[in-house]
Amino acid sequence: MKRYPACILCTCVIPWDENHEFLESLFVDEVRRMLTTTRHLYIFGTAGEGHAVSNRQFKQITRVFHDTMKAGGVEPMVGVISLSLPTILERIELAREIGVRHFQISLPS
Repeated sequence: MKRYPACILCTCVIPWDENHEFLESLFVDEVRRMLTTTRHLYIFGTAGEGHAVSNRQFKQITRVFHDTMKAGGVEPMVGVISLSLPTILERIELAREIGVRHFQISLPS
């Protein structure tokens, strides 16, 4: 028996304004629209934002993603990437506190 179904994962890119602030309403709209096509969405994986956000931004965006996915009846997946093992562990802990249980661990270069 396979642990997860074979599927294509789709990343949700994070929208930013000209001041480098997270555009929450645009992001929520993006996730909702993508959920009409697939249930296999994740953030902070291959799109490259994962290593570039602060822990504050990581927590904020992860919370919005989690809440939007759960409202759509889907389990969220969050990517974790860093050159620092303590940062990786801290971000997993932050996401678990929010309710995330599925992770994509990207090994850095």
